[in-house]
Amino acid sequence: LSFAARGFLPLQVRKMVGFVVAVMRGRLPPDLLPRLLADDCMADVPAAPPSFAYLSDCYFDRFEKTNQLQIRPRGRQGFPRGITSPQAQHALQGFAAAIHEH
Repeated sequence: LSFAARGFLPLQVRKMVGFVVAVMRGRLPPDLLPRLLADDCMADVPAAPPSFAYLSDCYFDRFEKTNQLQIRPRGRQGFPRGITSPQAQHALQGFAAAIHEH
């Protein structure tokens, strides 16, 4: 999944993913989404684990234009090429097991 925005609240992306997974697994009703998006809603939805979330790109176009400078590096230079650590493998297996009940 990919998300793009001018900014995110703490846990926002992980909770969006957690909501989708909970709906797909039948643990939350899909019609809950409009209520969650209401201004007065303070519902707590499950957050996806942080193990595989990463920031791939940052753009500072407005800042760069205002200050007439350029911030580097840009692009996907830090993009992870594979999951190699045992802790990450274990977290991935746990997340996969939680999503796909066997």
